[in-house]
Amino acid sequence: MKWLRTDPGDDGPREWGTTMEIRYTLTIKDYSAGNSLMLRNSGFGRRLGYWQATWLGPLMGVWLFCVGFVLIYPKLADPWMAAVVFVVGLVAFSAPLRYRRLLRKRFAMQKLDTELLVTASSAGIEVKRESRDAETRYGWSAIEKQMETEELFVLFPNMVQFLPIPKRVMTPEQQQEFRGLIAASMAIGVSR
Repeated sequence: MKWLRTDPGDDGPREWGTTMEIRYTLTIKDYSAGNSLMLRNSGFGRRLGYWQATWLGPLMGVWLFCVGFVLIYPKLADPWMAAVVFVVGLVAFSAPLRYRRLLRKRFAMQKLDTELLVTASSAGIEVKRESRDAETRYGWSAIEKQMETEELFVLFPNMVQFLPIPKRVMTPEQQQEFRGLIAASMAIGVSR
């Protein structure tokens, strides 16, 4: 597909490059997978927070339960210390539930459950809500990183923002075309 653009004073439309339009509604699963990818590929502090929220927290919780009830409680005259260890263990163990609740809250706050229109061209990428109340444009030089999973293309304007684009809304040919557009455009657009 070609994108034709007319500038005032031009002699008419001219070819501006290849463009793709992708229309989709983001799901909490898409958002969660993109967020997870972003956190796993961030600095150590954010990775540690992600690990704590996914697998390290429950592991610490189980360990604290064992310490509290097997080692500390029988040897203490004061059972309050065991209760404190139990509560801290419960908080650590519940980290995945709190993490999922936080993701759902952020997803809702950003109003991401509306239909999005992503237009990608050799000039950059543009994201619009179907309701037309929000629009974001990035030149390819503004995209720091791109990653791909089995389910998503994820573009990172920086390491605290991400744009997940689900593959489920594209045919295999469109996925290949989008992959090629990203590779060609980022190779030209990023001068780092």
